[in-house]
Amino acid sequence: FADETDPEKLWQILQHRISSVFGIANYALALSSSIDPTGDLTRLKEVLGPAVQSQQFQSFRVTTKRGDKRFPKTSMDVSQEVGGYIQKLTGSQVDLTNPDLTIYLELLFESAFASFAKMPGPGGLTLGMSGKTVCLLSGGIDSPVAAYRMMKRGCHQIFVHFHSHPFVSRASQEKAEDLAAHLTQYQYRSVLYLIPFGDIQRQIVLSVPPPLRIVLYRRFMIRIAEQIAHRHRAARSHHPAIHRRQPLLRRHRRAHRREPNPPPNGLRPLHARRHEKRNQRRVPNRRKRHCRR
Repeated sequence: FADETDPEKLWQILQHRISSVFGIANYALALSSSIDPTGDLTRLKEVLGPAVQSQQFQSFRVTTKRGDKRFPKTSMDVSQEVGGYIQKLTGSQVDLTNPDLTIYLELLFESAFASFAKMPGPGGLTLGMSGKTVCLLSGGIDSPVAAYRMMKRGCHQIFVHFHSHPFVSRASQEKAEDLAAHLTQYQYRSVLYLIPFGDIQRQIVLSVPPPLRIVLYRRFMIRIAEQIAHRHRAARSHHPAIHRRQPLLRRHRRAHRREPNPPPNGLRPLHARRHEKRNQRRVPNRRKRHCRR
């Protein structure tokens, strides 16, 4: 990264890294300029002029945001002054509704930043601000999606995978390692526990009737996950079934109803999507009622 000298390649590397950092709503490649605290924008215009001339557009708009209110000019005044300068320089028209080019200005007290496009970031919350959680990582698609969504909500993940080796092959362990390695790019440091579960399964098969075996499998897995969470001082653990199909979700809920003592700190399915459902609630259109006089 430090040896890279090509600006285009450097920007591509930065984009790739920023795309895996939760908590960033948007970002942009900006030009920096010093400004006079008295309100003189001459230096900003000198820096912005050549960059604007290199763009191809027929209409434009200037959007200004003041980060420091001590700057004497308001955002509207700065937009009008810079917009008038660009209009004289390029001869383009001002279009506030649907412009070909939008110029974003971020003003501080003695410096300013100008950009022409904002890239959407991954959003969410900053990783770690919601504590740690233990994720029961299986070999399917449900658990990595659940882990990703919980990381997006600010939870640092500790991965736990239960396997039946040597009774079966190491395929599930290798897949869990690959999934954990892929998810690590979003939290940069991960711990993966590979726990042998074959002997426990044998004891349950020998002493428990078939209808209750799955319930006990999950019960023991959750108990072990709770101990790991306690060791790492994690707040909670969550089950990987977060995006399963509806029949499997119903089966999962029935299994939890049968469970006599559910863990107090366990997160149930679809926990990480509750905030999305709140945002997707539709507000009904209220038609105006015309009252007759």
